[in-house]
Amino acid sequence: EWTASTTISAILNLESLSLTASGTISVLNTNTANVGSTTIQRANINACGGDGCGELYSFTIASSSSLFNTYVPLPTKEYPYTVTRVSCYSVGGTSKVIAVAHVGTNMNAIVCAGTKTDDDGSIANNTVTTGEIMRVITATTTGAVDSVSVTVFGIRGQ
Repeated sequence: EWTASTTISAILNLESLSLTASGTISVLNTNTANVGSTTIQRANINACGGDGCGELYSFTIASSSSLFNTYVPLPTKEYPYTVTRVSCYSVGGTSKVIAVAHVGTNMNAIVCAGTKTDDDGSIANNTVTTGEIMRVITATTTGAVDSVSVTVFGIRGQ
């Protein structure tokens, strides 16, 4: 963990400052000309780049598995998280459709083709609570798919 207390003065006359971090950042804004008063602006920073803060789940399932045409249960997490990206690919055949899901509510489906496929980044129902039961629905198979590999990326909540 990195902690610092730094004063950024008028040397940086910025309208916005982009940081890569995880956790909480507090900014004391003393530029009363722009804000009208001295304020502390606090933001919960959870974005760590294009992939979010890291990999939540990753697995490969073979077509010979009894779960290949139903769902793969995911281990529960002892913290809340937000799914930021799903990446997958299939081996053999044409494609396999998958969807990360809460019990009863699916996130967006993604078609896993023979090359790495990523969702479009606009994932519905992507917030997961502490201990929530999650799964990856393994749906429509096109062609003789031998296996599908799935990686779920996300941001750990507070």
